[in-house]
Amino acid sequence: MQHACRFALTLCIACLPLMAAHAFSIGAPANACTNQQVQNPHMLSSAGNGGFAISAIRSFYVPGKNTTITIANTGAATFEGVMLSAFDQSLALAGTWQSATGYQLACNSQTITQTAKTAKSTPATFVWTAPAAGSGAVAFNATIVQSLNTSFRISGAMLVEVDDDLFLSSFED
Repeated sequence: MQHACRFALTLCIACLPLMAAHAFSIGAPANACTNQQVQNPHMLSSAGNGGFAISAIRSFYVPGKNTTITIANTGAATFEGVMLSAFDQSLALAGTWQSATGYQLACNSQTITQTAKTAKSTPATFVWTAPAAGSGAVAFNATIVQSLNTSFRISGAMLVEVDDDLFLSSFED
């Protein structure tokens, strides 16, 4: 558990400055895939998380299986754009996303972003397919663009890998 906490902290510190998705009208541009950094035409709010949070339906993942990931807000907030990705312990993109209405896949399906700069409500739910066995713990990071001048970098939901098929049969989606 202590190793997992250190990993989460390291990942947050290392990845948050790299993730800057902003309300590009058709989603994060292709150059964001190289380092998860988007050139910023907007102001980035560095104060807090704006009430946004990333969560998962459980604290573990099954290699190759789907898991539901949700972006929610404690208030009634809407947002215009998002860039959501999962990272493994080496800070590489991990797993893939499934298409969702109003969103598109980027970075070889390893990132999900908006298709248009329109108001989206929370909770926003996405389906993530876990990486192959042996990938270890993963953590999710996002940049949420609430408006032209307000965006938030958030991290959340760290999932550990579980590989016991007998144990997993009751948890599959």
